[in-house]
Amino acid sequence: MSNSTVLIITHIVLLVLVLVIAALAAKVRRLEKKLIEVTPSDLYPFIEELRELVIESERIATKLDNSIKERESVLEDLTVLAGSKLEDYGRAAEKTVKEKTLKEKIRELAEDGMPDSDIARKLGISTTEVKIVRSMDA
Repeated sequence: MSNSTVLIITHIVLLVLVLVIAALAAKVRRLEKKLIEVTPSDLYPFIEELRELVIESERIATKLDNSIKERESVLEDLTVLAGSKLEDYGRAAEKTVKEKTLKEKIRELAEDGMPDSDIARKLGISTTEVKIVRSMDA
């Protein structure tokens, strides 16, 4: 998962948090207006509403926390998977580069001026095989 995807997810989570906080702030402002001219007998419903707001806020915070943890776990899994795939790709690319044909190896060593007997010894083949390959190039 790319950094931009992580950034988008983070922005979405932050936007949700801002919206929740704004909604809670609006409720608190409404309660504030009601509290300006309140008698002691009127306080109980307000306290109960505040308690419900606190409970709701805690529930939302817990959900958001769990959601963030889940996404972090998914991102960690994807990071491990992407790293593994990159390593596999790197090994495959190295293998492709390293795997020259026997003919190419013989040609390169001969071009470097190495005698047929040394080429055969280095590649673990017979001198006859080296001579046959070199004669095909000629």
